[in-house]
Parts: sequence; structure tokens; C-alpha cells
Amino acid sequence: MYQEPYQSNFQPSYFVPPTPELDRDIEHLRKLTIGHYVSGAVTMVFSCIPIIHLVIGLKIVLDPPSGPGRGGAPFDIGWFFVIIASVIILFGWSVGAATIYAGRLIARRQKHTFCLVVAALNCVFSSPLGLILAIFTFIVLLRESVKQLFNGGSPVYPTAPPPPPGSIYQ
Repeated sequence: MYQEPYQSNFQPSYFVPPTPELDRDIEHLRKLTIGHYVSGAVTMVFSCIPIIHLVIGLKIVLDPPSGPGRGGAPFDIGWFFVIIASVIILFGWSVGAATIYAGRLIARRQKHTFCLVVAALNCVFSSPLGLILAIFTFIVLLRESVKQLFNGGSPVYPTAPPPPPGSIYQ
């Protein structure tokens, strides 16, 4: 049916409305974003637990116990506590920050590969919450329709069929 372009209810023939799959994908990406923010924050908070060991190690290094028979062993144990606790804290904060950043990128639909790499990190190094989040991240981000959202910022809609032969549009 032909519509005049100046009518108020005119819609171009090439417009295809969004599909329910698109709404589903957008909703899943929104939930993944929230999940990444929560998981990253939880990872960073629980990575602060070794601060106790860091403080104990610094106490041993800076104020070694005195007395007869005390050799260099407490000093070495203190440095062991400091180094191991620092590595665990920095690694946990790094994974947490990367998870939060991946959530931000999922919200912006950017850097698809980085988000998959962070999901793999969460599979290996995170809590059960991070493992569940990573599995759902893989399920959602590996869909073809979601890849299209990341590639162009909007899905590729099918085009309208060509006008019939002999119509006024040819």
C-alpha cells in the first residue's frame, strides 16, 4: 500500500521494528553489567583480607623480636609475609578492577574480546560468584546477535524486500 510521505503516520518501507531477541539481548547485557560490577567489588573487598598478613609481616620486619637465640629467621618470615600478601592483594585488586572495567565495556558494547578474556580470568581466579558470572558471560557474549551489537553498536536488521516490478518506486 502506498503512503504519502507527508502523512503523519508515514513509516518508510525499509524500517523493521526491533525483535524480541534484541530486547532479550539488551536485557541480558544489562544484567551482565550489574553482575560484573558486583563481582568486581566483592573480589576487591575479599582481596583486602591479606592486609592482616601484610601488617603482621611489616611488624616482624620493622620491630623484630629480641632476646637470646633469635636469629634471622623471624626477619625472613616477615619478608615472606609481606611479599606473599602484597602479591595476593595486588592480583585480587587487578582482577576486581578488570571485572568492573569489563562491566563498563559491556554496558558500552565495546571490546568484545577483552570482556571474554576477563570472563576467563574470573573462571580461574575468582569466587563461585565470579565463576557463575563468567559462564553466563560466555553464553551471552558468544551469541551472534550480541556480537553484532558489539561490532556496530546496533543490530543489523533485515532489509525490506525490493518493490514489485512495475511499481512507481522503480
